[in-house]
Amino acid sequence: KNTGRFKHKNNFWGRKAFQKLCRFWKITPYQILPAKTNMISSGRKSPRSIFATSSKMIDNIFQNFCLTDGGGGGGGGDKCVEDYGLHYKFLLAPYVVSSKPIKLLEIGVDRFASMKIWTRVLPNVNVIGVDNRKITYNNALKKSSEYSNMKIRYGDQNNKTFLEELAKNDGPFDIIVDDGGHSAFQQQHTISVLFPTALKRGGLYVIEDIETSYYDGITMYKKLICGGVNNQYTTINMAKRLAYNLAIGKPVDLPELHSIYFAPNMIVFWKESKS
Repeated sequence: KNTGRFKHKNNFWGRKAFQKLCRFWKITPYQILPAKTNMISSGRKSPRSIFATSSKMIDNIFQNFCLTDGGGGGGGGDKCVEDYGLHYKFLLAPYVVSSKPIKLLEIGVDRFASMKIWTRVLPNVNVIGVDNRKITYNNALKKSSEYSNMKIRYGDQNNKTFLEELAKNDGPFDIIVDDGGHSAFQQQHTISVLFPTALKRGGLYVIEDIETSYYDGITMYKKLICGGVNNQYTTINMAKRLAYNLAIGKPVDLPELHSIYFAPNMIVFWKESKS
């Protein structure tokens, strides 16, 4: 009898939490994908069932992509090496449930792998990729021509003017993924420009490869890394300060920041859905 009550309570609060999440993303709990996608079967389902189905689908796409498209450091890129799919399946599930068009910006296209992942996970996505390496850019530009929902931009995330023009011409975005240069300056400079101006309300901003915050005096990603646990200027410590101020109700340096999610080697910032 007690077990039954406990189980019912968990289901109730789990359902309420998902409904809040749906309101945050401005979608209805019972909204499903169009039948033509064949990803979620038609009919009325519980919010928990829809969320679980979407998460499982995303997890399967990541796993299959990493196995069949040369993952593990090959064509699958670090999305496979770092097991980011374990977290993206939770982060992207509400977007899979929604049938609304989605605009995603990824900084750092590398071998073009993750741009293909986004198109497989999100059926209504338009992807903008940015890179400042001419060879990588030209390669991605050639490959993206095969996809009607992809565009490649050549530019440097260190350049504030370029980021502002990117926000003006291609934004606003539902999702922004920073998989670019990985240095603390690049990560913090980019989010300070794009989060307020290029990210939609209710959108999420992901910084990958934050391991650069923990190393000091070594070369990573072809640059000297100046980090360390006690270095207050690292990206992880910047995020910790924001999280602390959010928790106690103090003003934060990132306008309209709603919440922060920490995961292995990545940080996710949510933007407020309402003013």
